[in-house]
Amino acid sequence: MLKLFFPFCLLFVFGQAMAQLEKDKENNIIVYVSSSKNTNLFFPTPIESGVLGKDNYEFAFSDETKTKLGILRGTQGPETNLLVTTIEGNVYSFIVRYSEDLQKLNYFMSLSDKIGNMNGDTTNTEGEKKENNNLVSKNISVNDYNAEAKTIERKNESTRANETNELYKFIIEKGRYYKRYYSEATGVKLHLYNIFNDNGGNLFFYLKLENSSSVTYQIDTIEINIVASNSYKKTSTQTIPIEPITIYKEYANALPNSSSDYIIVVNKFTINKEKQLQIKFSELTGERDLELVIPNQYINNPNSK
Repeated sequence: MLKLFFPFCLLFVFGQAMAQLEKDKENNIIVYVSSSKNTNLFFPTPIESGVLGKDNYEFAFSDETKTKLGILRGTQGPETNLLVTTIEGNVYSFIVRYSEDLQKLNYFMSLSDKIGNMNGDTTNTEGEKKENNNLVSKNISVNDYNAEAKTIERKNESTRANETNELYKFIIEKGRYYKRYYSEATGVKLHLYNIFNDNGGNLFFYLKLENSSSVTYQIDTIEINIVASNSYKKTSTQTIPIEPITIYKEYANALPNSSSDYIIVVNKFTINKEKQLQIKFSELTGERDLELVIPNQYINNPNSK
């Protein structure tokens, strides 16, 4: 399942994180969802499974990485229930209701909110509560949204400095490997030339931007996202942003009747067959946006440098 515009982080205020959850008389946590926004559920320990009662709602989380975040969306209809189990066997019960006007988007669970434990442990010690309080007060970054991909962490500045021009020159000299994948707009074309794995945990995407027009292509932003392959799912689930370690010639403009090379470096990750990678170049002073889509098999099986 899902279930990750760089380089932004999602920051949560401690007071909001610790706000008391609304519950019914049976101790079910009441959450509200809509079709236009994500409702985010944060758990103190990673999610193992989630079961919904009706199919007009969707609960998404990573089934490949140990994520503590679940994402809810839905379409208008009767309320339903959601049962979430974490890897430690803790069970959380929710009543999910549809609302056009969401007053709250983020719900932070504590260990005391569980209704039981699959292994028979129903205790909530003060130590557990204190540990959980420390967890939810921390800033939560965009990487907590990663699903169908390994956790991606930003490298430090010294690591970035080691990405030398010699390395980029080597990649460019290797030339073009993929010939079928490109995106084009009026007078400009973005090509995928190659994908390399350096056997050290990094992926290198070599792109070439060709400008055959008489107008300079000025780059505003470069976005990298994991998206659903199915067109319907693209509208019903959140894309997963990937934050690059660095981009070689990130804001280099493509002059008229010329081309420019770009190398995007990210931490290595994998995606399943229901997902694909999207690389988007947005033009600063125009609308010639370019959206390059790369199938999952080329992400999971890149060339070796």
